[in-house]
Amino acid sequence: GVYTNNGNPTFLRCTFESNRADYGGGLLSRTGGGVAVRGLDGVFMLNTARAGYAGGLAKFDAGTITVERTRFLANAAATNGGGMVIRGGGQIWDRVFQSNEAAAGGGLFISGSGTSTAFGSTFTNNLNGGVLEDTGVIVGELRNCIVWANYGFEVGSNVSVSYCDVLGGYSGTGNINADPLFVDP
Repeated sequence: GVYTNNGNPTFLRCTFESNRADYGGGLLSRTGGGVAVRGLDGVFMLNTARAGYAGGLAKFDAGTITVERTRFLANAAATNGGGMVIRGGGQIWDRVFQSNEAAAGGGLFISGSGTSTAFGSTFTNNLNGGVLEDTGVIVGELRNCIVWANYGFEVGSNVSVSYCDVLGGYSGTGNINADPLFVDP
């Protein structure tokens, strides 16, 4: 769909649908130090990474990414992060990851150094995990999120989770295990 390299783009109310690439089917962003990518009110739907990672969106390298009020629906990746891969840090706010699939981390896959934080987001019906953190020196955080009814597992073992509703429970401050009572619209 889109490839950015050392730019500072903002994507506002964009839909990335039915794109196919080897990596980052909907959007692949390579950023340098201090460069920011920002996405607001978007949709990543039915995108595919045929050979590797990130069916919906992939962010790599040292820059930052902020994605707010965006939905990741039914994206697929051959390896990691059906919905999204964040490498090198970033923030995601008020997002929905639903029905994405990958060999690992169907909803969100976090890797590389830097802090990656998800606030107020929902992860449901993703295949091979809602949220997964790669091995190494990584800081993945979930705060005020719902992680419910993902296939395989809900949250990988190294993610810091607080004030979240996680199916089956998860250790951390303020976490609960209560049916969120999702309704089919």
